[in-house]
Amino acid sequence: MTDFLFASPAPAPGALRTVLEAYLGAVATVTELRGNWGALAVATPWPGRDAVIERDGWITVLAGEPVVRAPGMAPGVVAPGPLRDSVHQLLSADPKPDWGARLDGQFAAIGIDTRTGGGMIVTDRMSFIPVFAATDELGARVMGTHADAVATASGRTEVDPVSAADLLTTRCIAFPHTLFHGVTQMPPGTARRFGPGTAVNSVADKDETYWQPVERTAFANVREASEALREALLAEVAIACAGLEHVGLLLSAGEDSRAVLGAVPAGVRVSAFIYADADNREVQVARMAANAYGATLTWGRRPREHYLGAMETVSAMVGSHQVWVDVHGYGFHTSLGLASLPRVLGGYSSDSLLKAEHARKTAIRLRPVAGIRPELLEQVRIRHQAHVDRVTAIRPGSGGEWYRLWPFSMRSTGANVHGNRRLFHIYEPFHSAAVLDIAAGVPQGWKRDRGLFHPAIRPLLRRSWNVPHARSRFPYFGRTANLLLGAGLRATRAINGLRSGGKGMNQGPWPRWSEPEYAAPMADLEARHNLPRSALGGVLAVEGDAAQATVRAWDPMERFIAMQLAYLSERAADVAREARAP
Repeated sequence: MTDFLFASPAPAPGALRTVLEAYLGAVATVTELRGNWGALAVATPWPGRDAVIERDGWITVLAGEPVVRAPGMAPGVVAPGPLRDSVHQLLSADPKPDWGARLDGQFAAIGIDTRTGGGMIVTDRMSFIPVFAATDELGARVMGTHADAVATASGRTEVDPVSAADLLTTRCIAFPHTLFHGVTQMPPGTARRFGPGTAVNSVADKDETYWQPVERTAFANVREASEALREALLAEVAIACAGLEHVGLLLSAGEDSRAVLGAVPAGVRVSAFIYADADNREVQVARMAANAYGATLTWGRRPREHYLGAMETVSAMVGSHQVWVDVHGYGFHTSLGLASLPRVLGGYSSDSLLKAEHARKTAIRLRPVAGIRPELLEQVRIRHQAHVDRVTAIRPGSGGEWYRLWPFSMRSTGANVHGNRRLFHIYEPFHSAAVLDIAAGVPQGWKRDRGLFHPAIRPLLRRSWNVPHARSRFPYFGRTANLLLGAGLRATRAINGLRSGGKGMNQGPWPRWSEPEYAAPMADLEARHNLPRSALGGVLAVEGDAAQATVRAWDPMERFIAMQLAYLSERAADVAREARAP
Protein backbone atom coordinates (compact mmCIF):
# COMPACT_ATOMS: atom_id res chain seq x y z
CA MET A 1 0.00 0.00 0.00
CA THR A 2 0.93 3.62 -0.42
CA ASP A 3 3.02 5.90 1.84
CA PHE A 4 3.40 9.65 1.52
CA LEU A 5 5.75 12.39 2.70
CA PHE A 6 4.69 16.05 2.34
CA ALA A 7 6.65 19.24 3.02
CA SER A 8 5.69 22.90 2.66
CA PRO A 9 7.53 24.99 1.60
CA ALA A 10 9.28 22.55 -0.72
CA PRO A 11 12.83 21.43 0.09
CA ALA A 12 15.46 20.97 -2.62
CA PRO A 13 14.33 19.00 -5.69
CA GLY A 14 14.52 15.27 -5.08
CA ALA A 15 15.07 15.58 -1.32
CA LEU A 16 11.78 13.97 -0.27
CA ARG A 17 12.18 11.22 -2.84
CA THR A 18 15.68 10.48 -1.54
CA VAL A 19 14.36 10.21 2.00
CA LEU A 20 11.40 7.96 1.23
CA GLU A 21 13.47 5.72 -1.04
CA ALA A 22 16.00 5.26 1.75
CA TYR A 23 13.32 3.60 3.87
CA LEU A 24 10.90 2.06 1.38
CA GLY A 25 12.88 1.69 -1.83
CA ALA A 26 13.27 -2.06 -1.32
CA VAL A 27 9.50 -2.63 -1.48
CA ALA A 28 8.08 0.33 -3.40
CA THR A 29 8.56 2.75 -6.28
CA VAL A 30 8.89 6.38 -5.16
CA THR A 31 7.89 9.46 -7.15
CA GLU A 32 8.02 13.15 -6.25
CA LEU A 33 5.68 16.00 -7.18
CA ARG A 34 6.43 19.65 -6.45
CA GLY A 35 5.13 23.13 -7.05
CA ASN A 36 4.51 26.46 -5.35
CA TRP A 37 2.37 24.53 -2.87
CA GLY A 38 5.28 22.40 -1.59
CA ALA A 39 6.60 18.91 -2.37
CA LEU A 40 5.12 15.43 -2.06
CA ALA A 41 6.86 12.06 -2.30
CA VAL A 42 4.70 8.96 -2.77
CA ALA A 43 5.83 5.34 -2.40
CA THR A 44 3.72 2.50 -3.73
CA PRO A 45 4.41 -1.16 -4.55
CA TRP A 46 1.73 -1.02 -7.24
CA PRO A 47 2.20 1.96 -9.61
CA GLY A 48 -0.79 2.82 -11.74
CA ARG A 49 -3.45 2.19 -9.07
CA ASP A 50 -4.39 5.86 -8.68
CA ALA A 51 -2.12 6.28 -5.66
CA VAL A 52 -2.06 9.98 -6.60
CA ILE A 53 -4.86 11.93 -8.27
CA GLU A 54 -4.23 15.49 -9.48
CA ARG A 55 -7.42 17.19 -10.62
CA ASP A 56 -9.40 20.41 -10.20
CA GLY A 57 -6.59 22.18 -8.37
CA TRP A 58 -6.09 19.43 -5.80
CA ILE A 59 -3.65 16.56 -5.29
CA THR A 60 -4.86 13.67 -3.16
CA VAL A 61 -3.11 10.56 -1.88
CA LEU A 62 -4.78 7.62 -0.15
CA ALA A 63 -2.62 5.26 1.89
CA GLY A 64 -4.28 1.93 2.58
CA GLU A 65 -7.20 0.16 0.97
CA PRO A 66 -10.27 1.05 3.02
CA VAL A 67 -13.88 0.34 2.22
CA VAL A 68 -15.42 3.41 0.58
CA ARG A 69 -19.10 4.16 1.12
CA ALA A 70 -20.01 6.74 -1.50
CA PRO A 71 -23.51 8.03 -2.31
CA GLY A 72 -25.11 6.15 -5.17
CA MET A 73 -22.53 3.34 -5.15
CA ALA A 74 -22.31 -0.01 -3.42
CA PRO A 75 -19.65 -0.05 -0.69
CA GLY A 76 -16.39 -1.53 -1.87
CA VAL A 77 -12.68 -1.75 -1.21
CA VAL A 78 -11.12 1.28 -2.88
CA ALA A 79 -9.94 0.71 -6.44
CA PRO A 80 -9.10 2.90 -9.44
CA GLY A 81 -12.23 4.47 -10.85
CA PRO A 82 -15.38 5.81 -9.19
CA LEU A 83 -14.54 4.76 -5.63
CA ARG A 84 -11.08 6.36 -5.67
CA ASP A 85 -12.55 9.41 -7.43
CA SER A 86 -15.07 9.76 -4.61
CA VAL A 87 -12.21 9.90 -2.08
CA HIS A 88 -10.59 12.69 -4.11
CA GLN A 89 -13.90 14.54 -4.07
CA LEU A 90 -14.26 13.98 -0.35
CA LEU A 91 -10.83 15.45 0.39
CA SER A 92 -11.01 18.34 -2.04
CA ALA A 93 -14.57 19.58 -2.35
CA ASP A 94 -16.88 18.27 0.35
CA PRO A 95 -17.46 21.17 2.78
CA LYS A 96 -18.50 18.91 5.69
CA PRO A 97 -17.22 15.40 5.02
CA ASP A 98 -18.58 12.63 7.22
CA TRP A 99 -15.34 10.68 7.50
CA GLY A 100 -16.75 8.06 9.84
CA ALA A 101 -19.50 7.13 7.41
CA ARG A 102 -17.47 7.32 4.20
CA LEU A 103 -14.09 5.64 4.87
CA ASP A 104 -13.87 2.37 6.79
CA GLY A 105 -10.77 0.38 7.77
CA GLN A 106 -7.04 1.05 7.55
CA PHE A 107 -6.15 4.33 5.83
CA ALA A 108 -4.48 7.71 5.94
CA ALA A 109 -5.29 10.40 3.39
CA ILE A 110 -3.96 13.78 2.37
CA GLY A 111 -5.41 16.43 0.08
CA ILE A 112 -3.37 19.46 -1.01
CA ASP A 113 -4.84 22.59 -2.56
CA THR A 114 -2.22 23.40 -5.20
CA ARG A 115 -3.50 26.98 -5.49
CA THR A 116 -2.87 27.85 -1.83
CA GLY A 117 -0.68 25.11 -0.32
CA GLY A 118 -3.24 24.40 2.39
CA GLY A 119 -5.14 21.17 2.67
CA MET A 120 -6.48 18.29 4.72
CA ILE A 121 -4.98 15.19 6.30
CA VAL A 122 -7.10 12.40 7.80
CA THR A 123 -6.29 9.45 10.06
CA ASP A 124 -8.43 6.33 10.47
CA ARG A 125 -10.31 5.51 13.68
CA MET A 126 -7.43 3.69 15.36
CA SER A 127 -4.50 5.07 13.35
CA PHE A 128 -3.87 1.62 11.93
CA ILE A 129 -1.84 3.69 9.46
CA PRO A 130 -0.36 6.43 11.65
CA VAL A 131 0.57 9.90 10.44
CA PHE A 132 3.51 11.82 11.90
CA ALA A 133 4.24 15.54 11.85
CA ALA A 134 7.17 17.88 12.49
CA THR A 135 8.49 21.31 11.58
CA ASP A 136 12.03 21.96 10.45
CA GLU A 137 14.33 24.65 11.85
CA LEU A 138 12.82 27.26 9.48
CA GLY A 139 9.23 26.35 10.32
CA ALA A 140 8.44 24.25 7.24
CA ARG A 141 5.81 21.63 8.01
CA VAL A 142 6.55 17.98 7.26
CA MET A 143 3.91 15.23 7.49
CA GLY A 144 3.88 11.61 6.43
CA THR A 145 3.10 7.98 7.18
CA HIS A 146 6.65 6.92 8.13
CA ALA A 147 8.02 8.33 11.39
CA ASP A 148 11.69 8.10 10.46
CA ALA A 149 11.11 9.65 7.04
CA VAL A 150 9.36 12.63 8.66
CA ALA A 151 12.23 13.00 11.13
CA THR A 152 14.84 12.82 8.39
CA ALA A 153 13.05 15.20 6.01
CA SER A 154 12.56 17.77 8.77
CA GLY A 155 16.09 17.44 10.12
CA ARG A 156 14.72 16.27 13.47
CA THR A 157 17.11 13.35 13.79
CA GLU A 158 18.10 13.91 17.42
CA VAL A 159 17.00 10.74 19.16
CA ASP A 160 14.97 10.75 22.37
CA PRO A 161 16.48 8.39 24.98
CA VAL A 162 13.16 8.20 26.85
CA SER A 163 11.44 6.84 23.75
CA ALA A 164 14.27 4.35 23.24
CA ALA A 165 13.89 3.15 26.83
CA ASP A 166 10.13 2.98 26.23
CA LEU A 167 10.47 0.72 23.19
CA LEU A 168 12.91 -1.53 25.03
CA THR A 169 10.71 -1.96 28.11
CA THR A 170 7.15 -1.81 26.72
CA ARG A 171 7.72 -2.63 23.00
CA CYS A 172 5.85 0.48 21.97
CA ILE A 173 6.39 4.25 22.23
CA ALA A 174 3.79 6.11 24.26
CA PHE A 175 1.47 8.24 22.15
CA PRO A 176 2.07 10.89 20.83
CA HIS A 177 5.86 10.56 21.12
CA THR A 178 8.30 9.03 18.62
CA LEU A 179 11.97 8.07 18.72
CA PHE A 180 12.87 11.58 17.54
CA HIS A 181 12.63 14.87 19.40
CA GLY A 182 10.19 17.19 17.65
CA VAL A 183 8.31 14.48 15.74
CA THR A 184 4.86 13.55 17.03
CA GLN A 185 2.03 11.28 15.97
CA MET A 186 -1.27 12.80 14.87
CA PRO A 187 -4.35 11.77 16.86
CA PRO A 188 -6.44 8.86 15.54
CA GLY A 189 -9.92 9.42 14.15
CA THR A 190 -9.01 12.98 13.20
CA ALA A 191 -9.24 15.30 10.20
CA ARG A 192 -6.64 18.08 10.30
CA ARG A 193 -7.03 21.18 8.16
CA PHE A 194 -3.70 22.93 7.62
CA GLY A 195 -3.05 26.32 6.15
CA PRO A 196 -0.60 27.39 3.44
CA GLY A 197 3.03 28.25 4.06
CA THR A 198 5.16 27.37 7.04
CA ALA A 199 3.76 26.23 10.34
CA VAL A 200 4.94 29.55 11.77
CA ASN A 201 3.19 31.99 9.43
CA SER A 202 0.15 29.96 8.33
CA VAL A 203 -3.32 29.78 9.74
CA ALA A 204 -3.26 27.50 12.78
CA ASP A 205 -3.96 23.83 12.09
CA LYS A 206 -7.44 22.73 13.11
CA ASP A 207 -8.14 19.18 14.27
CA GLU A 208 -11.66 17.76 14.05
CA THR A 209 -12.22 14.47 15.87
CA TYR A 210 -14.75 12.24 14.13
CA TRP A 211 -14.43 9.02 16.20
CA GLN A 212 -13.37 7.99 19.68
CA PRO A 213 -13.79 4.62 21.44
CA VAL A 214 -16.57 5.68 23.78
CA GLU A 215 -18.26 3.26 26.20
CA ARG A 216 -21.72 3.29 24.68
CA THR A 217 -23.82 0.46 23.27
CA ALA A 218 -27.33 0.08 21.92
CA PHE A 219 -27.44 -3.66 22.65
CA ALA A 220 -29.63 -4.90 25.47
CA ASN A 221 -27.57 -8.02 26.11
CA VAL A 222 -24.56 -10.01 24.95
CA ARG A 223 -26.70 -12.17 22.64
CA GLU A 224 -27.76 -9.13 20.60
CA ALA A 225 -24.19 -7.88 20.45
CA SER A 226 -22.90 -11.29 19.33
CA GLU A 227 -25.44 -11.48 16.53
CA ALA A 228 -24.48 -7.98 15.38
CA LEU A 229 -20.80 -8.93 15.48
CA ARG A 230 -21.42 -11.98 13.30
CA GLU A 231 -23.40 -9.93 10.79
CA ALA A 232 -20.66 -7.29 10.74
CA LEU A 233 -17.97 -9.89 10.06
CA LEU A 234 -20.01 -11.53 7.30
CA ALA A 235 -20.70 -8.16 5.69
CA GLU A 236 -17.06 -7.02 5.81
CA VAL A 237 -15.72 -10.26 4.34
CA ALA A 238 -18.39 -10.17 1.62
CA ILE A 239 -17.31 -6.64 0.66
CA ALA A 240 -13.65 -7.69 0.64
CA CYS A 241 -14.42 -10.61 -1.68
CA ALA A 242 -16.92 -8.84 -3.95
CA GLY A 243 -16.10 -9.31 -7.62
CA LEU A 244 -13.17 -11.65 -6.88
CA GLU A 245 -12.90 -15.32 -7.77
CA HIS A 246 -9.79 -15.95 -5.68
CA VAL A 247 -8.48 -14.48 -2.40
CA GLY A 248 -5.68 -15.25 0.01
CA LEU A 249 -5.93 -15.77 3.76
CA LEU A 250 -3.34 -15.73 6.54
CA LEU A 251 -4.45 -18.82 8.46
CA SER A 252 -3.24 -19.92 11.89
CA ALA A 253 -4.13 -22.82 14.16
CA GLY A 254 -6.40 -20.54 16.17
CA GLU A 255 -10.03 -19.53 15.82
CA ASP A 256 -9.91 -15.94 14.54
CA SER A 257 -8.63 -16.48 11.01
CA ARG A 258 -10.73 -19.67 10.87
CA ALA A 259 -13.83 -17.58 11.55
CA VAL A 260 -12.84 -15.27 8.68
CA LEU A 261 -12.43 -18.34 6.45
CA GLY A 262 -15.92 -19.47 7.46
CA ALA A 263 -17.28 -16.05 6.47
CA VAL A 264 -15.94 -16.16 2.89
CA PRO A 265 -18.88 -16.27 0.45
CA ALA A 266 -19.57 -19.49 -1.42
CA GLY A 267 -17.89 -19.67 -4.80
CA VAL A 268 -14.79 -17.69 -3.81
CA ARG A 269 -11.63 -19.80 -3.97
CA VAL A 270 -9.34 -19.39 -0.96
CA SER A 271 -5.58 -19.94 -0.86
CA ALA A 272 -4.47 -19.97 2.77
CA PHE A 273 -0.91 -19.36 3.97
CA ILE A 274 1.00 -20.06 7.15
CA TYR A 275 4.63 -19.52 8.18
CA ALA A 276 6.51 -21.80 10.58
CA ASP A 277 9.90 -23.40 11.20
CA ALA A 278 8.62 -26.95 10.66
CA ASP A 279 5.53 -28.94 9.69
CA ASN A 280 4.47 -28.85 13.32
CA ARG A 281 1.17 -28.80 15.20
CA GLU A 282 0.48 -25.19 14.17
CA VAL A 283 0.77 -26.10 10.49
CA GLN A 284 -1.06 -29.41 10.81
CA VAL A 285 -4.07 -27.87 12.58
CA ALA A 286 -4.23 -25.04 10.05
CA ARG A 287 -4.14 -27.63 7.25
CA MET A 288 -7.06 -29.49 8.83
CA ALA A 289 -9.03 -26.25 9.07
CA ALA A 290 -8.30 -25.32 5.46
CA ASN A 291 -9.39 -28.77 4.28
CA ALA A 292 -12.66 -28.48 6.22
CA TYR A 293 -13.59 -25.40 4.17
CA GLY A 294 -12.23 -26.57 0.83
CA ALA A 295 -9.31 -24.13 0.88
CA THR A 296 -5.71 -24.92 0.01
CA LEU A 297 -2.90 -24.29 2.49
CA THR A 298 0.62 -23.27 1.57
CA TRP A 299 3.20 -23.61 4.32
CA GLY A 300 6.08 -21.16 4.16
CA ARG A 301 9.03 -22.83 5.84
CA ARG A 302 11.20 -20.25 7.54
CA PRO A 303 14.93 -20.70 7.03
CA ARG A 304 17.21 -19.74 9.90
CA GLU A 305 18.03 -16.41 8.25
CA HIS A 306 14.39 -15.47 7.56
CA TYR A 307 14.27 -12.71 10.17
CA LEU A 308 17.90 -11.89 10.90
CA GLY A 309 18.94 -11.79 7.25
CA ALA A 310 16.34 -9.09 6.54
CA MET A 311 16.80 -7.01 9.68
CA GLU A 312 18.03 -3.83 7.94
CA THR A 313 15.44 -3.92 5.14
CA VAL A 314 12.50 -4.66 7.44
CA SER A 315 13.59 -2.16 10.11
CA ALA A 316 13.83 0.55 7.46
CA MET A 317 10.43 -0.43 6.05
CA VAL A 318 8.48 -0.20 9.33
CA GLY A 319 10.63 2.44 11.00
CA SER A 320 11.48 2.92 14.65
CA HIS A 321 7.93 3.21 15.97
CA GLN A 322 7.30 -0.56 16.22
CA VAL A 323 9.40 -3.70 16.66
CA TRP A 324 10.72 -4.97 13.32
CA VAL A 325 10.73 -8.68 14.21
CA ASP A 326 6.91 -8.70 14.26
CA VAL A 327 6.97 -8.46 10.45
CA HIS A 328 6.62 -12.13 9.53
CA GLY A 329 5.76 -12.04 5.83
CA TYR A 330 8.79 -10.32 4.31
CA GLY A 331 10.27 -12.61 1.66
CA PHE A 332 7.19 -14.82 1.65
CA HIS A 333 5.28 -12.00 -0.05
CA THR A 334 7.16 -12.87 -3.24
CA SER A 335 8.20 -16.51 -2.77
CA LEU A 336 4.66 -17.65 -1.90
CA GLY A 337 2.91 -15.28 -4.31
CA LEU A 338 1.07 -13.20 -1.70
CA ALA A 339 1.94 -9.96 -3.49
CA SER A 340 0.21 -11.17 -6.66
CA LEU A 341 -3.18 -11.77 -5.01
CA PRO A 342 -5.88 -9.10 -5.30
CA ARG A 343 -6.80 -9.46 -1.61
CA VAL A 344 -5.34 -11.27 1.40
CA LEU A 345 -7.64 -11.61 4.41
CA GLY A 346 -6.36 -11.63 7.98
CA GLY A 347 -7.74 -12.32 11.44
CA TYR A 348 -5.72 -9.81 13.43
CA SER A 349 -6.83 -7.96 16.61
CA SER A 350 -9.86 -10.02 17.62
CA ASP A 351 -8.19 -11.14 20.86
CA SER A 352 -7.44 -7.56 21.88
CA LEU A 353 -10.67 -5.96 20.70
CA LEU A 354 -13.26 -8.67 21.30
CA LYS A 355 -11.95 -11.00 24.03
CA ALA A 356 -10.79 -8.47 26.64
CA GLU A 357 -7.18 -9.61 26.29
CA HIS A 358 -5.95 -6.49 28.12
CA ALA A 359 -8.85 -6.08 30.56
CA ARG A 360 -6.92 -7.40 33.55
CA LYS A 361 -3.70 -5.57 32.70
CA THR A 362 -4.61 -2.26 34.26
CA ALA A 363 -1.21 -1.35 35.71
CA ILE A 364 1.61 0.22 33.70
CA ARG A 365 4.22 -2.53 33.48
CA LEU A 366 7.75 -2.11 32.22
CA ARG A 367 9.74 -5.22 31.37
CA PRO A 368 12.77 -5.59 33.66
CA VAL A 369 15.52 -4.73 31.17
CA ALA A 370 18.77 -4.45 33.11
CA GLY A 371 21.10 -1.49 32.77
CA ILE A 372 18.72 1.26 31.60
CA ARG A 373 19.09 4.56 33.40
CA PRO A 374 16.47 4.79 36.19
CA GLU A 375 15.54 8.40 35.41
CA LEU A 376 14.59 7.36 31.87
CA LEU A 377 12.34 4.61 33.20
CA GLU A 378 10.60 7.12 35.43
CA GLN A 379 9.92 9.34 32.41
CA VAL A 380 8.55 6.32 30.54
CA ARG A 381 6.08 5.73 33.38
CA ILE A 382 5.05 9.39 33.35
CA ARG A 383 4.38 9.29 29.60
CA HIS A 384 2.34 6.11 29.84
CA GLN A 385 0.35 7.49 32.76
CA ALA A 386 -0.41 10.60 30.72
CA HIS A 387 -1.85 8.38 28.00
CA VAL A 388 -3.80 6.31 30.53
CA ASP A 389 -5.33 9.57 31.78
CA ARG A 390 -6.08 10.66 28.21
CA VAL A 391 -7.93 7.43 27.42
CA THR A 392 -9.64 7.23 30.81
CA ALA A 393 -11.19 10.64 30.15
CA ILE A 394 -12.92 9.00 27.17
CA ARG A 395 -13.49 5.58 28.79
CA PRO A 396 -13.88 6.02 32.56
CA GLY A 397 -14.63 2.33 33.10
CA SER A 398 -11.89 0.76 30.98
CA GLY A 399 -9.15 3.30 30.34
CA GLY A 400 -6.51 0.87 31.61
CA GLU A 401 -7.52 -1.65 28.94
CA TRP A 402 -7.90 0.69 25.99
CA TYR A 403 -4.73 2.67 26.61
CA ARG A 404 -3.00 -0.38 25.11
CA LEU A 405 -5.33 -0.42 22.11
CA TRP A 406 -5.90 3.19 21.05
CA PRO A 407 -4.19 4.38 19.01
CA PHE A 408 -2.98 1.20 17.34
CA SER A 409 0.66 2.26 17.78
CA MET A 410 0.29 1.31 21.46
CA ARG A 411 0.01 -2.33 20.38
CA SER A 412 3.35 -4.05 20.94
CA THR A 413 2.97 -6.22 17.82
CA GLY A 414 1.67 -3.50 15.50
CA ALA A 415 4.55 -3.91 13.04
CA ASN A 416 2.71 -6.99 11.78
CA VAL A 417 0.14 -4.70 10.15
CA HIS A 418 2.67 -2.06 9.08
CA GLY A 419 4.75 -4.72 7.36
CA ASN A 420 1.89 -6.59 5.70
CA ARG A 421 0.28 -3.48 4.26
CA ARG A 422 3.51 -2.60 2.45
CA LEU A 423 3.98 -6.11 1.05
CA PHE A 424 0.56 -7.24 -0.20
CA HIS A 425 -3.12 -6.28 -0.37
CA ILE A 426 -3.99 -7.11 3.24
CA TYR A 427 -7.56 -6.69 4.48
CA GLU A 428 -8.32 -7.07 8.19
CA PRO A 429 -12.09 -7.52 8.82
CA PHE A 430 -11.73 -7.04 12.58
CA HIS A 431 -10.45 -3.51 11.90
CA SER A 432 -13.73 -2.44 10.30
CA ALA A 433 -15.87 0.37 11.69
CA ALA A 434 -18.77 -1.91 12.61
CA VAL A 435 -16.52 -4.25 14.59
CA LEU A 436 -14.74 -1.35 16.29
CA ASP A 437 -18.04 0.20 17.36
CA ILE A 438 -19.07 -3.08 18.98
CA ALA A 439 -15.66 -3.64 20.58
CA ALA A 440 -15.55 -0.13 22.02
CA GLY A 441 -19.15 0.02 23.12
CA VAL A 442 -19.98 -3.23 24.90
CA PRO A 443 -19.07 -3.81 28.56
CA GLN A 444 -15.83 -5.60 29.38
CA GLY A 445 -17.72 -8.36 31.14
CA TRP A 446 -19.44 -9.39 27.92
CA LYS A 447 -16.09 -9.98 26.23
CA ARG A 448 -14.44 -12.07 28.93
CA ASP A 449 -14.08 -15.84 28.45
CA ARG A 450 -15.20 -15.53 24.79
CA GLY A 451 -18.65 -14.49 26.00
CA LEU A 452 -19.14 -12.13 23.05
CA PHE A 453 -16.90 -13.78 20.50
CA HIS A 454 -17.86 -17.44 20.72
CA PRO A 455 -21.61 -17.07 20.08
CA ALA A 456 -20.78 -14.70 17.21
CA ILE A 457 -18.45 -17.04 15.34
CA ARG A 458 -19.80 -20.48 16.30
CA PRO A 459 -22.00 -20.80 13.18
CA LEU A 460 -18.96 -19.91 11.06
CA LEU A 461 -16.98 -22.76 12.64
CA ARG A 462 -19.58 -25.47 12.01
CA ARG A 463 -17.70 -27.00 9.09
CA SER A 464 -14.61 -27.39 11.28
CA TRP A 465 -16.39 -28.46 14.48
CA ASN A 466 -13.98 -31.37 14.98
CA VAL A 467 -10.79 -29.42 14.21
CA PRO A 468 -8.97 -28.45 17.41
CA HIS A 469 -7.12 -25.29 18.34
CA ALA A 470 -3.34 -25.43 18.76
CA ARG A 471 -3.94 -24.74 22.47
CA SER A 472 -5.73 -27.99 23.28
CA ARG A 473 -9.35 -26.98 22.93
CA PHE A 474 -12.00 -27.04 20.24
CA PRO A 475 -13.04 -23.54 19.07
CA TYR A 476 -16.51 -24.70 18.01
CA PHE A 477 -17.40 -25.63 21.59
CA GLY A 478 -17.80 -23.45 24.64
CA ARG A 479 -15.95 -23.31 27.91
CA THR A 480 -17.81 -26.09 29.72
CA ALA A 481 -17.54 -28.65 26.93
CA ASN A 482 -13.85 -27.86 26.52
CA LEU A 483 -13.09 -28.76 30.14
CA LEU A 484 -13.54 -32.41 29.15
CA LEU A 485 -12.58 -32.21 25.48
CA GLY A 486 -9.46 -30.19 26.20
CA ALA A 487 -8.23 -32.64 28.83
CA GLY A 488 -8.59 -35.51 26.40
CA LEU A 489 -6.86 -33.57 23.63
CA ARG A 490 -3.91 -32.69 25.87
CA ALA A 491 -3.48 -36.31 26.89
CA THR A 492 -3.67 -37.52 23.29
CA ARG A 493 -1.11 -34.98 22.14
CA ALA A 494 1.26 -35.89 24.97
CA ILE A 495 1.07 -39.59 24.10
CA ASN A 496 1.53 -38.92 20.38
CA GLY A 497 4.52 -36.72 21.14
CA LEU A 498 6.20 -39.49 23.11
CA ARG A 499 5.51 -42.07 20.41
CA SER A 500 6.75 -39.90 17.54
CA GLY A 501 9.75 -38.44 19.31
CA GLY A 502 8.29 -34.97 18.84
CA LYS A 503 8.23 -34.10 22.54
CA GLY A 504 10.12 -30.84 22.97
CA MET A 505 9.65 -29.86 19.33
CA ASN A 506 8.65 -26.26 18.65
CA GLN A 507 4.93 -26.67 17.97
CA GLY A 508 4.18 -22.96 17.73
CA PRO A 509 4.23 -20.40 14.92
CA TRP A 510 7.27 -18.36 16.00
CA PRO A 511 10.96 -19.21 16.39
CA ARG A 512 12.61 -20.10 19.68
CA TRP A 513 15.28 -17.45 19.69
CA SER A 514 17.23 -19.14 22.46
CA GLU A 515 18.14 -22.01 20.11
CA PRO A 516 21.93 -22.21 19.46
CA GLU A 517 21.50 -21.78 15.69
CA TYR A 518 20.59 -18.11 16.18
CA ALA A 519 23.57 -17.19 18.38
CA ALA A 520 26.11 -16.44 15.63
CA PRO A 521 23.78 -14.41 13.34
CA MET A 522 22.60 -12.35 16.32
CA ALA A 523 26.18 -11.65 17.39
CA ASP A 524 27.04 -10.57 13.85
CA LEU A 525 24.11 -8.13 13.73
CA GLU A 526 25.00 -6.73 17.15
CA ALA A 527 28.54 -6.10 15.98
CA ARG A 528 27.26 -4.09 13.00
CA HIS A 529 24.46 -2.25 14.83
CA ASN A 530 25.72 -1.81 18.34
CA LEU A 531 23.54 0.10 20.79
CA PRO A 532 26.28 1.06 23.29
CA ARG A 533 28.36 2.59 20.47
CA SER A 534 25.40 4.37 18.84
CA ALA A 535 23.80 7.76 19.47
CA LEU A 536 21.54 5.96 21.95
CA GLY A 537 24.35 4.54 24.06
CA GLY A 538 23.38 7.03 26.75
CA VAL A 539 20.23 5.00 27.43
CA LEU A 540 22.45 2.68 29.45
CA ALA A 541 23.65 3.38 32.97
CA VAL A 542 27.00 1.70 32.25
CA GLU A 543 29.66 2.19 29.58
CA GLY A 544 32.35 0.31 27.69
CA ASP A 545 32.72 -3.43 28.20
CA ALA A 546 30.09 -3.37 30.95
CA ALA A 547 27.55 -1.91 28.52
CA GLN A 548 28.35 -4.56 25.91
CA ALA A 549 27.97 -7.35 28.46
CA THR A 550 24.70 -5.88 29.70
CA VAL A 551 23.12 -5.85 26.24
CA ARG A 552 24.35 -9.36 25.41
CA ALA A 553 22.60 -10.63 28.55
CA TRP A 554 19.23 -9.21 27.50
CA ASP A 555 16.29 -11.27 26.30
CA PRO A 556 16.47 -11.87 22.51
CA MET A 557 13.57 -9.49 21.83
CA GLU A 558 15.30 -6.66 23.69
CA ARG A 559 18.49 -7.40 21.75
CA PHE A 560 16.53 -7.17 18.49
CA ILE A 561 15.14 -3.79 19.56
CA ALA A 562 18.64 -2.62 20.50
CA MET A 563 19.90 -3.50 17.00
CA GLN A 564 16.93 -1.71 15.44
CA LEU A 565 17.46 1.44 17.51
CA ALA A 566 21.16 1.55 16.72
CA TYR A 567 20.62 0.96 13.01
CA LEU A 568 17.78 3.45 12.53
CA SER A 569 19.34 6.25 14.58
CA GLU A 570 22.46 5.97 12.40
CA ARG A 571 20.40 5.71 9.22
CA ALA A 572 18.35 8.83 9.98
CA ALA A 573 21.49 10.93 10.35
CA ASP A 574 23.06 9.47 7.18
CA VAL A 575 19.94 9.93 5.03
CA ALA A 576 19.43 13.49 6.29
CA ARG A 577 22.95 14.36 5.13
CA GLU A 578 22.35 12.68 1.76
CA ALA A 579 19.07 14.54 1.23
CA ARG A 580 20.76 17.90 1.91
CA ALA A 581 23.72 17.18 -0.39
CA PRO A 582 23.77 19.30 -3.58
